[in-house]
Amino acid sequence: AVVSTQSTFFFFFLRFTLLPAHHFLRYQLDRMASSSPDPRLTREELSAVWKDGGNTKFGVKLDLINHLLQQRKVREWVLLKEKMLTKILELLPTDRPVQVLEIGCGLGIDVFDLATRIGQVNKHPGSRVVGLDFNTDMINYCNGCLQEKQSSLPQNVTVEFIKEDATAMSLPDQTFDLVRSDIALQHMNIPLTLSQVKRVLRPNGHYACLEGAAGAGFFCKDDYVATVYKNMIPSLADGGPGVRAFFELQKLGFTILSDDYNGIAQRGADLKAADPGWIKLEGMGKLVVDKKILTKEESEDFIARYKKAADEDGMLMLGAGQLITDRNNES
Repeated sequence: AVVSTQSTFFFFFLRFTLLPAHHFLRYQLDRMASSSPDPRLTREELSAVWKDGGNTKFGVKLDLINHLLQQRKVREWVLLKEKMLTKILELLPTDRPVQVLEIGCGLGIDVFDLATRIGQVNKHPGSRVVGLDFNTDMINYCNGCLQEKQSSLPQNVTVEFIKEDATAMSLPDQTFDLVRSDIALQHMNIPLTLSQVKRVLRPNGHYACLEGAAGAGFFCKDDYVATVYKNMIPSLADGGPGVRAFFELQKLGFTILSDDYNGIAQRGADLKAADPGWIKLEGMGKLVVDKKILTKEESEDFIARYKKAADEDGMLMLGAGQLITDRNNES
């Protein structure tokens, strides 16, 4: 639908069936643009789901733990994570104990993996891997896993989890040999977070981040779904969080050691598997209604057509992952 009342909608429906499809889409875009000073969802609005209690907003509950577990099934992300962990081990010294911090650690899976790998190549006692996240559910989950895994972790590596905001960490200056983040900066204030990363890094310490970057975009055989989707989500004209981090790190005096850009393709079935029960999609639908980007009827129509296209293998998301490693030059 393009307007809120049924009688008016019926008139416009008859009118637009007589016009080429792109005229209808142009009308919809103009209406969306004029309905609000900023017709798109903001990054902050989409990221609010990760704050305590944010996953139950608008009457739907997003299972954050399951969401992250599903994300780890995307083959391209798994390969990039492995590539990242390999690079981290190359950057860490082995002639002394090391201190590593992961910001936005989520379920802590990579924290445990990294601790195990460090214990295999670094036999010095006293190494430590710290996972930090500002979500209480995530930290509780991590601590539960820590109790279960404690006996199987290397005895010379300590693992701990801290509930804190990465933009205002209480950790001491110049503590860590390496800080890493993994699909986390997109939910954070990047300049504030990276300034904190620089503060807690030792001189010549390293930061490694794996973040999303602008890809070719979202495509759907239903032009209406593709157009509305692209005009609801935040613009990636700035290149996405990976690109923004790339430039911000240089402003802070880091030396970029490597920057790898890797394409990621997800079909309708992949997007459906990553959003069980379409909870995330439903939540976004309620959010755009709350912000008056779409009416309730329009949102319901968009969601129904989105699901139909996914079921018919009629959509493709072409994104990218950007893996950056760098060195803190501060002495």
